[in-house]
Amino acid sequence: MSFGAYLQSIGHSAKTIVAGMALTFRYLVRPKEIVTIQYGSKTNAPKERYIPDRHRGIHILETEKCIHCHICERACPVDCIEMDGTREAPFDGAWKGDGCWISSFTLDLNKCIFCNLCCEPCPKECIHMGMEFDAAAYTRAHGVKNLLTDAPQSEADRAREAEARTLIEAAEAESKRRKAAAKAAAAPAAPATPAAPGAAVPKPPAPPAAPAAPGMPKPPGAGMPPPPAPPKPAAGPAMPPPPSMPKPPTMPKPPSN
Repeated sequence: MSFGAYLQSIGHSAKTIVAGMALTFRYLVRPKEIVTIQYGSKTNAPKERYIPDRHRGIHILETEKCIHCHICERACPVDCIEMDGTREAPFDGAWKGDGCWISSFTLDLNKCIFCNLCCEPCPKECIHMGMEFDAAAYTRAHGVKNLLTDAPQSEADRAREAEARTLIEAAEAESKRRKAAAKAAAAPAAPATPAAPGAAVPKPPAPPAAPAAPGMPKPPGAGMPPPPAPPKPAAGPAMPPPPSMPKPPTMPKPPSN
């Protein structure tokens, strides 16, 4: 590198430093022109929404549209969604959905990969990726979000869900009992099954013989045991086997010449 090129590079470096420091001092005296948002800042945050529409943030649930089908729970590749409820009967402390009653709907943000696979197959489109991106917490327990209350899951929520599980089992058992009773009451008497074509029809039993009138003589042979069966003929003597035929005599070989 020549000496002139060396001095030119020093001048270019000094010029860039001066330009950067000038922009810094400009924002120092004019803070409203700052584009970068400091994390957690409430005073300098922009007034208008600056998150794009396709942003995959923390989930939002429309509880009143949920049908408790568990499709989002089964579609999650990391098993971070858990839900519980029933579609049989209401119970105390439940959130009302579309034909169902929900006791818990949690999402573990510590495991979520924000893939949107839980939202796409939802038949009611009731779960969405929101605009909120701040998932910071002091403990991992605060990373489990209760989508029913839109807040981190608390110990009170866990206690209520355990109590609701007992109420759900009782409501489902009572619903099954009522359905079985209604089905048994509505079922008609089963008709007799007709005989298959060609099957032998059983003969009706013979009527009992009328008793003989008193003073009347009995017919001959009445009351006597049946005659014995005739004896089988004795087998004759065994026939001797036929005589064997004698072998023909062996002919002598002719003399060789």
